Parts: sequence; structure tokens; C-alpha cells
Amino acid sequence: SKGNVVFINFWASWRLPCAAELKSIQNLYDKYRDKVDFYIITDEERLPVEEFMIENKFTFPVTYLIIGERTPLTILKPPSSYIIDKKGYIRVKQEGIADWDNKTIYNLINELIN
Repeated sequence: SKGNVVFINFWASWRLPCAAELKSIQNLYDKYRDKVDFYIITDEERLPVEEFMIENKFTFPVTYLIIGERTPLTILKPPSSYIIDKKGYIRVKQEGIADWDNKTIYNLINELIN
């Protein structure tokens, strides 16, 4: 994702706030899927996550937490998110639920893309 705008979200299907937040992430993904790299990360098993995704009609890609090399970011307690600009700087660090389907976020992402 070097040189791209990146949206990262840590989530868990069993946490009710995550389910609510993922609806706004789906809308964000629908709008920017070709312009932003999305990493929607969970540390859950694949089968329950796939069932959750189908049940909620979510189509964004899911990344499963990989054990191995440490991430350069702090893995926050779900739900939590980062928006990273093209130079790799963290522009948003959100701990807890957020609404990602709004004009303020769209304006920020448009600015970061351009």
C-alpha cells in the first residue's frame, strides 16, 4: 500500500459496536474501493466471519490477523481505525466506534487522494 491512502479497521463480529460501525465502513468502501486500500482486520476464525459477512451483506475484503512480524501500528482494541496518507503518516486514529459515512471523512479522503 506504499504511496496509497489506507483505511485500517480492527473489528470483532461478537462486539455489537463493531457491527454498527461496519455498515458505515461498507458505505465508505463502496465509495472509495478503487482509490483507497482497505484493511478490515479481525483475529477471529474464518468460518464465523464469513457467515457474519453474508448475513450482513458486507462485501469489503477482510484481512485475518497474521501471527508473525509485528505491525508498525499499535493494534487497537476493536472497534478502532486508522486513516493513513500516501506518505505513511497517520491522519486519523480512532479508538472506539465511529461513523465513517459522512461528509467530513469524505472531504478528508478526497484531500488525501488528491
